[in-house]
Parts: sequence; structure tokens; C-alpha cells
Amino acid sequence: MLGQLVQDAAARLDGAGLHVYHASYVDLVLGATSAHGTVALVAGSHTRSFPYFDSEPWDNCLLLIGDAGYTFTGRTQGASLRFDLDLEQPAPRGTIRFDGEMRRASDGVPVRIELALAVALAPLPTRLLGECYNFLKLDGMLGLRWTPYELSGGVGRVCVDGVEIALHEIRGSCERGVLTNLKAHDFAIRYEYVAVACPGAEGYGLINFTSHSLFSSGLLGKTLDWYLRKSASALLTIERDKLTDGNPHGVYSPPQDDPSVTLFENEVDLGPAVLKRQMIRTRDRAGRPLHGLREIFIAKPGSGQPEPASPVPDKPGPGPAGPAGAAPAGPTPIRTRRFRFNRAQVSSLLVGLVVLDIVLSTLALAFPARWTEAMHGLPYVDPAGLLRRTGGVWAAFVLLQAIALARWPKQPYWLALVAGVRFTELFSDWVTIFAAQQTTALGTAELLIAPPANLLFGLILITAYKQLRSGPLPGGSFFTKPWS
Repeated sequence: MLGQLVQDAAARLDGAGLHVYHASYVDLVLGATSAHGTVALVAGSHTRSFPYFDSEPWDNCLLLIGDAGYTFTGRTQGASLRFDLDLEQPAPRGTIRFDGEMRRASDGVPVRIELALAVALAPLPTRLLGECYNFLKLDGMLGLRWTPYELSGGVGRVCVDGVEIALHEIRGSCERGVLTNLKAHDFAIRYEYVAVACPGAEGYGLINFTSHSLFSSGLLGKTLDWYLRKSASALLTIERDKLTDGNPHGVYSPPQDDPSVTLFENEVDLGPAVLKRQMIRTRDRAGRPLHGLREIFIAKPGSGQPEPASPVPDKPGPGPAGPAGAAPAGPTPIRTRRFRFNRAQVSSLLVGLVVLDIVLSTLALAFPARWTEAMHGLPYVDPAGLLRRTGGVWAAFVLLQAIALARWPKQPYWLALVAGVRFTELFSDWVTIFAAQQTTALGTAELLIAPPANLLFGLILITAYKQLRSGPLPGGSFFTKPWS
């Protein structure tokens, strides 16, 4: 079956579909301080055929200086953007340079930019992404040979229309990738990518990406997508000459459909897809602002391979935070609805649960006769003290939920604990309806509603806990819709 799928993929390119191609890139994200505010630079140089065999070469920059953004895309490598770095050295040192025009993100006006940053790179272990089968670590196998670097620098300068700005405390990350893939559109890839940098002496860089098949329909596309997600994805933090898998600083790594973090963006036509490169602003658990890159791939219309289409211009475009909230031109991505709760919504739910259980435990412990009359229409007779015992359980709920309310932003596991507390009540109330001698109309209604309500509360808390594993929840109003 798989052999037939591969033959079909080859036939789509008149028998040339399984020829192998090679491509490479160097990309970096850094942050720095200056008298004009935070400076962030995203810069990348990509050879022909990255990431697709019919992609033209492309250099790209996104530059933020204070509140002003600038973008650049060039099709001639090294014409304006140059990485004077010898990455074959054990500890590369050199200069990142730009000399040319960028477009101001707010209005598209060309602006003369000169940039020179002296940096040092500390190479970290190379990973074979998408090559889990390559246990012998042979060169030239299908996949991406990916090397991350810690990036640091003391001083640098950027000149904007003749005005020079000094940069300090440069920190971030750099990466070099060498891609080997098949010349078949069915094997084209994309990735959900976020990389941000925190400047300063205690600065660091975070990289978070998940690889996918560009065309994920059909058995081959779905199989390839599953394989890439499992073997060509990473979440890692780079600081103090070491790489840590995970997100120890609790950086909020925004999903593809969160527009609130976008400052500005531009687009690059890669052939089968359009790539949005966005300058984003996010925060870590300590509240420190971080800036960097988010990439979003948009496959061109077609059923598994690109259709003839007019070229998409390499242009800057304001993101949702740009002037008048104008949306950039280009194909519209298919958005997946997902829940994304914010801090106000999670805290409000916990407050509501604390209040609810205070009321229930108080009634059961101090006023058991009133409880029995309201719920069952019977006199209070409880020789075993089971109602007061239940009140004690609810009092424990109050305590645990109050602790969770105070600690969940820094200790997310409290949300999972409270979810377990709510799940303990999934069946007890429905059992009461059948086991009790009688229940009032009010009692029956409350006992029917309680189990699905507890299920919902628990699922919300589990969802929020899973979000927190990739960084702090965003702020916002309680009334903001938690889905998009």
C-alpha cells in the first residue's frame, strides 16, 4: 500500500517526483536594549529550494526599534543581509550586517537601514529531525540536520535614515538547518514555529516548533503529518551555553490563531505556499517582555499540489496591531476552532467554585434540617451523620480550591488537582435521585444538573492546565470568548 502511494506521488511529476533535493538556511532571533527602547531582530538567509524544490532563494528581516517596525525580503542572497560567520568553527564569532532598504511596517515607505552586530555563537548538539530511522546517523538521509546556537553580543549599532542607535546586552538564538527531501509535492512540509529572545545579562532564547505535512489530505498526507509531528518537533530553551528541553521560564508560546501578539508581518511566496513571518510580543512567567518570530504557512489552493496562481508579493503588512487593523493580502488559512482560556476566566471559575462549596458545606454542617427539607421534603433524620460528613467533604473542596486560586499561575498542577476534585462528584448526585426515599422538584433539578456541571468545570481546568504547559495564559476580560 505504501509503495503504491509513493509511486503515485512520483507520477505527479512525470516520473521525476522521487528525485532528492538539498537546501539549507541560517536563521536567528535576538533582542537588545537601546536608548530608543527594546530592539528585536529576526533575520534569515535561505538557499534555493528551501523549503520546497521550486522555491526561489530568499533573505528576510523583521526589525523592531521601540515602537517602529521594518521588514525586508530579498531574492538575491547576501545582497543586503550578510552573516559574516564561519559556522564550521567550534565557537563562531563574527558580524551580522544589513545595508539596504527596509519597508516601514506602518505605511510601507522604504527606509535606509544599516546594521552591524558583533556576536558570538555557542553551538549546541545537532539534531536529526525527521530522521528517527537514521540510527547510523548517515549524512544525506531524508530529513533536517538542525543545529541550534546560543547567540550573545556586547554592543552593536543600527542606523535608521542616518540616525545611529547603539545596542547593548544582545541575547538570542541562531539555527542552521540542512534539508534533504523528495521532489514530490506530497512530501512538502510546513511548520508551526515560534522563537523569541529575552535580552540582558540573564537573557535567553526559546524555540518551539511542530512540523506538519503541507498537504495533509489522503492516507499518505496523514501518515506523513503524524510522522513529522512525532519526529521533527521541539520545544527548547537556550541559555548560559546549554540547551534545556522544555519551557522553564513559562514563556507564552502563542498558537497560530492568536492574533493579539502580532506587531507586524510580511509575506514570502515559496511556490506551493505563502509564508507569513510575524514579529510578535509575548511574556514569560516573570512578566518580562519578549519579542521574536512566529511563522505561519498557508498552502495555495489545490487538492494536494499547488495550482497556477498569480505571484504573491513579498511585502510588509500590518498585523492586527497595525494601522486600522488591516489584514494582509493573500490566501486565507483554514482556522481550527479551539478553546483558549485567559487568566480572568480561570480565576473567576475558581472563585465561583469556592463560593458554591462554602454555601453547600455551611448548609450541610450547620443547617442539615433545612437542607433535608429543601432537597427531600422530609424531616431530618440522619443517625449516621452522613449529611454532615458530606459537608466536611465540601469544606475540603473549599480549602483546595482556595489554595488553587492563590497558587495556580505559578503552580499549574493545582488546576489538575481541582479538576480531579470536581470529577469525584460525577455520579453521586444521580445515584441520590434513585436511592433517596423522595426528592423535591428543586432537589431533583439540582441533582440532575450537578454531574454535567462538574464534568464541564473539570474539563475547563484540564484545558487551562494543558495551555499552561506551553507558557502563561494571556490576560483579558472574563467576557472574551475562549474560542476562535
